[in-house]
Amino acid sequence: MIRAIRIDGTELLLNIDLIRSVERGETTVVIMTDGERIPVKNIAQDIWEKILANRQGLEEEQREYDVIEEDNVERPEQIDQPAPQEKPTFRPRSNRRPASGKKEESSF
Repeated sequence: MIRAIRIDGTELLLNIDLIRSVERGETTVVIMTDGERIPVKNIAQDIWEKILANRQGLEEEQREYDVIEEDNVERPEQIDQPAPQEKPTFRPRSNRRPASGKKEESSF
């Protein structure tokens, strides 16, 4: 949310996700996504700077939150589990012929 001042001097909070555009002219007009046109005293540059600062702040806040979340992740304690047994190693059959010169028969 950003703060703006209506033409009559009242303060207004605008949801930046609902701002479609800002028109520059004698009076700055904020156009909302629903088509509502809100004339404000703030200059257009001021509105855009507030929008950008708000978005950057949200991104930084999200990054900080992500870091905090990673630090606060509860990791289960190591449960005593049996050590993994070694798997037998695969030994391919040799394609060499036996010394007798005959081919070995393989049964599948």
